Amino acid sequence: MMFKNARISRAITNWLPLSAIAAGIAVVSGLLFHLHAIRTLVAAIVTGALVFSAFLLRSYSRKGGQETGQYLEPKSSQ
Repeated sequence: MMFKNARISRAITNWLPLSAIAAGIAVVSGLLFHLHAIRTLVAAIVTGALVFSAFLLRSYSRKGGQETGQYLEPKSSQ
């Protein structure tokens, strides 16, 4: 239960602002290239969702409760 609360807390404090920044970058680049508003909006939504889901899946790939930022080592075939 503690790990779930930590994930929710991290999502609110870290992941959502980073997703918003990524969506903002998509909006700015869409405006600079004079794309249609609908395409720019769709690109911003997809970019924000992609960044958020990447952070979410990264948190599930950690060993149970490990918060060191290290990734799981692949098992050797030997």
